[in-house]
Amino acid sequence: MRDNLLEMPKDNPFQNDLFDRKTIAENFMKIFEADEEGIILSIDSAWGTGKTTFIKMWETMINNSNEYNDKYETFYFNAWENDYIQDPLLAILTEIEVNDDKKRQVFENIKNKGKKIVKPLLSTGLKLATHGIINIDSLQIDSYIKDEMPELIEKIGDSMFEETVELKKSRQIFKEVLEKEQQTSGKTIIFFIDELDRCRPTFAIELLEVIKHLFSTKGVVFVISLDKEQLSYSIQNIYGQNMNVDGYLRRFFDLDFKLPMPDKVQYFNNKYKNIELKNINLETLKIFKQFLFGFIKGYNFSLRDIDKIIYYIKYLIPLVKEFQGSYGRTYTVVISYLYAYLISIKIKDSNLYRKIINLDYENNETDIKLTFELDNIKNISFQHEFDDIIKNKNIFNKLNEEVLSKFLKALKVIEDYNINLESNEFRILLNDNWESLSMGYLFYDKQCNLIKNLEFVENI
Repeated sequence: MRDNLLEMPKDNPFQNDLFDRKTIAENFMKIFEADEEGIILSIDSAWGTGKTTFIKMWETMINNSNEYNDKYETFYFNAWENDYIQDPLLAILTEIEVNDDKKRQVFENIKNKGKKIVKPLLSTGLKLATHGIINIDSLQIDSYIKDEMPELIEKIGDSMFEETVELKKSRQIFKEVLEKEQQTSGKTIIFFIDELDRCRPTFAIELLEVIKHLFSTKGVVFVISLDKEQLSYSIQNIYGQNMNVDGYLRRFFDLDFKLPMPDKVQYFNNKYKNIELKNINLETLKIFKQFLFGFIKGYNFSLRDIDKIIYYIKYLIPLVKEFQGSYGRTYTVVISYLYAYLISIKIKDSNLYRKIINLDYENNETDIKLTFELDNIKNISFQHEFDDIIKNKNIFNKLNEEVLSKFLKALKVIEDYNINLESNEFRILLNDNWESLSMGYLFYDKQCNLIKNLEFVENI
């Protein structure tokens, strides 16, 4: 999906908008135009569902449309890429300095004024922190006169009070500067904050605090993309599992919007049509895609996961001889099924895939079923409402119940000279009208071509 950012035409950023998200952006622009208080909006969606692509399209639309660019100034801030900076306000100001290529005046002024304000904010925080460096256990009480201790405590208290007042004043000054700059420009300022949920928990929370207490003012809008479920885990890691996360987050957001779940098969097909595959058996490819669609849905693939599938199709399929010629029906179906499964777990569960590569499992049916959760695969539907090559449910049952188990057992014992892969133990019969297949056909010179091809693509 990140490729979409490179392909995005500035004059029509939603040109490849598969999920009608332009309508969402346009509707919120109407809300922003009518707002008189300032808005903090959360765009909530799971990781890998296209949040970054959406808000970059949205920002590009604003900056390159006559309808919007004379009314709005935008700035994009990737929170995750900046969470190594301790102070969120400093991180935002630094990002303005580094990445605002246009040097738009409103952000230049905010940065310049903010630099003057951030110094007392940082120094105040430092001074407040240093009050905690006195170690009572190691303090030589005898070196102090009893009458001097109350005076020392009073001085610390006065200093903390004065510095807290200074901190509060600095925050207020910044808000006044921000509001003045917005009024001078005559434009609504929109900050797009991305990938908040991937930040360090403390940075994510402190950034929300900065936005709410320093930037929340008339004429300033924040669009914050996040996975609220993941952010909730971060908050609970700090405040405890019993934390009322929803109530806590409502303090920060004026509006919450849950992005509709995208049609993943539609997304796959749109990406797939841009792949040029030559001399490929189209029927074999359709069978392979039918299995892939089942795993995409069954394993709840994200859009980024689907991007990885497209990568494997692009570079793997030309290597696989079974996709280039005509083979027996059973062999074609089994090889397509196994490739679809291996690619899927390689993307969704790399640890499980490494168990296969390293043969890190016991060679018995019970252990294989438990380790690879084969019973769960029985619940995956490989039938779709379009263009299915395989329609017989009994064939799916045979694939789910026998093929993976026999393949994994064969893979485990391939180097054992006493094992006969032509025996009934390693033989597959999917349909009475089809030819039977022994697992020996999947191995050559004690090597599995499926694994070899996948590992080769991994190293490209």
